[in-house]
Amino acid sequence: VINDNPLLTTRLNKNDKETKGNDPIRIVVDSTGRIPLNSNVLKTDSKTPTILATTSRIPKDKERSLLHMGIQIIKAENSMGKVDLNILMDKLYSKNIDSILLEGGGTLNFSALSANIVDKAMFFVAPKIIGGSNSLTPVEGEGISLMSDAKNLKNIRISRLDEDVLIEGYL
Repeated sequence: VINDNPLLTTRLNKNDKETKGNDPIRIVVDSTGRIPLNSNVLKTDSKTPTILATTSRIPKDKERSLLHMGIQIIKAENSMGKVDLNILMDKLYSKNIDSILLEGGGTLNFSALSANIVDKAMFFVAPKIIGGSNSLTPVEGEGISLMSDAKNLKNIRISRLDEDVLIEGYL
């Protein structure tokens, strides 16, 4: 959210009778409440809720402002002061949310894999070469040092979307 400032909506034309669909419930994971109050994901006019998953490290005034804006807050803290993704999944399930699409950065992706909350992975690959020692990767964090410990995908499906390639598989 801080780097991209996304809307996290479907961007469907709600007035078009041919277009059907609803915005997803937006869930932002932010252990310390760094999310700017003017973020697009908080300002959207969507009727679907936005949930901030955070910890006791969020400043009280920020928490009050978010609640006043109609943002739902879920606190799910682990012993290191970060959002505990397993606790978060339990709390989301209690709200009848039993499936999520995680569109996170490399650190959140690594945390989700480490917490074993990922059932299916989808990788979009564009036929473009970038790189460099400062390039971001889809999975960051501590990483996996041995190939024998790598997370293997099963039931892999590969498809093309225009020029891009989608690789899907189950953990």
